[in-house]
Amino acid sequence: EGFQKDGKDYNVFNEEQAMMEEVEDFLAQGQKINAIKVYRNKMNELYGTKFGLKECKDYIDSVHNDLKKRGVIK
Repeated sequence: EGFQKDGKDYNVFNEEQAMMEEVEDFLAQGQKINAIKVYRNKMNELYGTKFGLKECKDYIDSVHNDLKKRGVIK
């Protein structure tokens, strides 16, 4: 589903997919702080949702653990 915000067109699925790819790339490079920043900023940009750092860190930790379990990263 698409929407407009601040004069920009967004496709939520594509934007979320791009965000998660960027988050996973940062995690694969061992850059968890950057992954948290991307997630937090994109969630605010896409949905106007302002998560706290703890919430974002917890989510990124769960993504990181999932990637490790699946063998995507070490």
